[in-house]
Amino acid sequence: MNHFPVDNNPVDQQARIQALDCRQSFIIQAPAGSGKTELLTQRFLALLAEVEQPEEILAITFTRKAASEMRERIIKSLKLAETTATRPEKDPLAQTWALSVKVLQQNKLKNWQILDNPQRLQVQTIDGFCASLTRRLPYLSGLGCEANTTERSAALYQEAARQTLSLINSDKESWSSSVSNLLMHLDGNQARAESLIAEMLAKRDQWLRHLEHDEINFSRFRLELEHSLELIIQAEIDNKAKQLSASEITDLQSLSQYAYEQINKSDNDASFFQGFKGELPKSLNLDTYAQWQAISRWLLTKDGKALRKTMTKNNGFPAKGSGEDKAEKEYFNTMKLKVSALLENLQAKQSLFIELNQLPPLNYDDSQWQLLESLMQCLTLATGLLKVIFAQKGEMDFQEVSLRAVHALGDEDNPTDLTLALDYQLKHILVDEFQDTSHGQFQLLKKLLFGWQEGDGRSLFLVGDPMQSIYRFREADVGLFLQVRNEGIAEVYPKSLNLRVNFRSTNNVVDWVNQHFSDILPKQEDITLGAVTYAESIAATRGDDGGIEIIPHFNDDGQTEAQQLADLALEHSLKEPDKSLAVLVRSRSQLALLIPAFQQAGLKFKATEIELLGHRPVITDLQMLLRLVTDPSDRVAWLAVLRAPWCGLSLRDLLTISGNRSSSIMINCQTESYLDDLSPDGSKRLSSVLEKILPWLTINNRNDIRQAIEGCWLSIDGPAYIQSEVDLQATELYFDLLSGLLEGGAIKDPQELEQQLSKLYAPVAVDANANLQIMTIHKSKGLEFDTVILPNLNKGSPNDDSTLLRWMEVSTEHQSRLLMAPIHANIKERDLVYDYLSSIAKKQLKFEAGRQLYVACTRAKRRLILTATMQCKPDLEVDKLAPKKGSQLAELWPAAEAIFKEKYSEFIESSSLHQDLTEDSVVAEKDYGLRRVIDTSHYLSEQLFSDENEFEVPASPSHEQPIVYTSSSMKRHVGTVTHNWLEQIADNLELWPSERLITQKNLFKNQLQQLGVAGCDLSKAVELVTLNLQLTLSDEQGIYILSKHEDAVSELAIERIEEDGFKNYIIDRSFIDEQGSRWIVDYKTTSHQGSGREDFLLKQKQQYLKQLENYASLFNALEDRPIKLVLYFTQYQKQISWDWQGA
Repeated sequence: MNHFPVDNNPVDQQARIQALDCRQSFIIQAPAGSGKTELLTQRFLALLAEVEQPEEILAITFTRKAASEMRERIIKSLKLAETTATRPEKDPLAQTWALSVKVLQQNKLKNWQILDNPQRLQVQTIDGFCASLTRRLPYLSGLGCEANTTERSAALYQEAARQTLSLINSDKESWSSSVSNLLMHLDGNQARAESLIAEMLAKRDQWLRHLEHDEINFSRFRLELEHSLELIIQAEIDNKAKQLSASEITDLQSLSQYAYEQINKSDNDASFFQGFKGELPKSLNLDTYAQWQAISRWLLTKDGKALRKTMTKNNGFPAKGSGEDKAEKEYFNTMKLKVSALLENLQAKQSLFIELNQLPPLNYDDSQWQLLESLMQCLTLATGLLKVIFAQKGEMDFQEVSLRAVHALGDEDNPTDLTLALDYQLKHILVDEFQDTSHGQFQLLKKLLFGWQEGDGRSLFLVGDPMQSIYRFREADVGLFLQVRNEGIAEVYPKSLNLRVNFRSTNNVVDWVNQHFSDILPKQEDITLGAVTYAESIAATRGDDGGIEIIPHFNDDGQTEAQQLADLALEHSLKEPDKSLAVLVRSRSQLALLIPAFQQAGLKFKATEIELLGHRPVITDLQMLLRLVTDPSDRVAWLAVLRAPWCGLSLRDLLTISGNRSSSIMINCQTESYLDDLSPDGSKRLSSVLEKILPWLTINNRNDIRQAIEGCWLSIDGPAYIQSEVDLQATELYFDLLSGLLEGGAIKDPQELEQQLSKLYAPVAVDANANLQIMTIHKSKGLEFDTVILPNLNKGSPNDDSTLLRWMEVSTEHQSRLLMAPIHANIKERDLVYDYLSSIAKKQLKFEAGRQLYVACTRAKRRLILTATMQCKPDLEVDKLAPKKGSQLAELWPAAEAIFKEKYSEFIESSSLHQDLTEDSVVAEKDYGLRRVIDTSHYLSEQLFSDENEFEVPASPSHEQPIVYTSSSMKRHVGTVTHNWLEQIADNLELWPSERLITQKNLFKNQLQQLGVAGCDLSKAVELVTLNLQLTLSDEQGIYILSKHEDAVSELAIERIEEDGFKNYIIDRSFIDEQGSRWIVDYKTTSHQGSGREDFLLKQKQQYLKQLENYASLFNALEDRPIKLVLYFTQYQKQISWDWQGA
């Protein structure tokens, strides 16, 4: 329940007043909407009123925007106090005014002239502060001279990695052997090794400080890593030991001893008891956990993913009725009943035994360590080479600036002159958004605090909200906030304060967030895992309007959801144009249908960093022009340039001019025999554009690529086809980017241009409505909107990609420790340390997902709208309705379950679910705006060229009489087209959201017509192809099959000599999975009417068993690995699989 402020004072007013005590240090948890920035401003003002010089105060933020906002607030407050003689009536303005008056008095007394010299206010980003440190003492920092800071560092990492690998030929044996060992472990895959080293260099601030600066003492480093491993395992064990009751331990002792004795009397395999000594120790600790792991294996199923429901003779419990006499039989039965009761009682603690079983050993084996030692040597060499490259280029990345700043500060025992100078100057440090601190930044802060003591007149002020820590991808570790709150930092032990009042949201929103996020966020804090508990807020504002709306959708392609949200946004803009509305998404892929729906509704919205610059068609055209000018033999570039709006050749004319694969398109364009076969329209278009392009393709023009590309673009009237101000700004950005990457007029690294285009975002439209915004949740942090929409909540979470090297930092014993796991040489090799660190990373990711949802929901001031579309299989019962695993809806399910099940029940009643998923269903066609090809010269036809008229496809094949196909023929052709598209989709699965299939219906239709499908069958066949593909792309099994895997291939043709001659085989899909098994997949687009589906599927397996086993024998002749045979039924979203047992 909310308790509203009385007499204008919030209920946490005492904490806010206490936070202004300049004699004390504080760490403050400031939840969403609690006025954090205002409190920081007040603290800064309070300190200014007491210090001798403004430079004694340092405020650190993480973004330029935050630093600018804080500085502006301070100056604005001072100017207001200077011009306003009367104290405002209400807080926080009254408090800020009073503090500002004191600052102005101090400013006059000390002659600071702060309003004329605002640069004296030390409000800096962390990167800016590090840069200032390196500039102050360049020798100590290792900088030596001024260098530019660059964000384009990926190419420099790659270069350092390449140079490192070249040391395999070095005369120094330790260098060459280290590189050789690394490459050997990676099967000689130099590209993979280069990628690994470059990836590690990008994150070197987290591991480099753990290595010695000179020759690495690998024995010492190994001990440090193993000690870190021991500490984290100890913490895990201590936590688990608390979860078991004394009676449970007693039962486990007696029953495990009994089972151990029974198994030893038999010939049964007892590998799960490896490490068990026959008597389970009562305490769980480092000395005994190997035995407890054996007990965990005994309790768990073979795959280690669940507790057993029962025990058999294989687990030490003879079957009922066993025993030589009555007494023994009764004893056996009694023990079996006891173990059954224990298993039932332990079901609630299943995760305890699963996680205990997954704990790694305390030490690396020698083969693991040999690899890590080689890797550390390679990384040390790469770091040194990167510094040389920095010096040669006269630039460095932000990581290097931070590392050198930390180096310039020395350490506690050997402080540098810079440290002593800062220690003398700095009296007060404030850090904003402290929950987003990385370990490298934390190390810098600790060094700044060396020598600080309680009561020495200096203070530390840390503000943040661990519930809003969502920057793990930037290496932010929320555990550092929890650690400082519990243990302090250096010798400073700040007092913990909590703000509770939410000044942003009305009570309707705050109450709902309080009610549900106490369950969404974990119940117990965990520093290592970044588990943060929920802290309730109190609304400062009561609102009768707004509140929470949950809008479910079912079995729709997502277009209905997008259209409804567009309607809501349009209604909002018309009724409340002065109120803000924001659509927030976890990833940009969630906007594939929403943005077109908003555009079709005529909404002028502001999309903040949504569309990548390289994805805009005008930039794609310029990229193709660049490829053409730099390489006139590039066939793809020629086709793209001739297809672009300034030329607009039809597909038929492009096919003509392309000739065969070995021919030159540039020559074809000037060869009479090719030109004669063009359409009259195409001939005019080509002639007009060609005479403008050819002069720019000479070698001389490649000496200044920027001038050549821009000149060529202007010659072919490229600017005439720009249809928006956004595209005009995008082209300017592109040419500026291109200029920055040139060296002597030529582009230094084309790959870097691609990388930059994949990072830069298209500009926002000038006429965009600032009150209607679309952005990611990360970008919304710190902002607020009257209405917030969270769409597509049932979309799965992005995968936390497995890395070549798994490593992490943990905070223990008041210091950061490094954990590192060897690289997987291949997917067959498993490493327990690697798997353990992977499991920690997954838990961290899950906890952050809950916090990300909290950030999104707390942006809303009055109204929060949650929407999702669920795909439901036929005959799904209401009580079994469940969200997709890993989705945001799964996190919100306790809050949304009731309304979703209610609406799903209504959905079933209003329309038959079977009807929606049968082949006779018709998916409504949507109108998607296509990019039209524009006429290029005044003398061409007035009519705009339209893709719709490019082909004259006959309704049926060329026969005297139209062929009438039976239903089975039509279905066969549906299968053919479906197979073709599954092959295309598998090549670029990430580009194929299921919604995109609607836009391909004309292509499906053309292909089916060419196969001879006509008449009433044609429309049905188009819908069946669409349905097959949509169902596959909305099914986890289907997506897995189409995903990228090792050695993945589609429509593989294999020819084999058999007794009766050559036989050709086409395999639909094959790949090697994470366990090293070869998958052979056969797609089936057939369906079965009526009941008895399971019998139908079984018959299908029997029918195709021999065919698939023939395929397996083909692969078995080529490689030695397990083989899994799979029938995948697209319309049922059903997979039948079995292991091939051999010929």
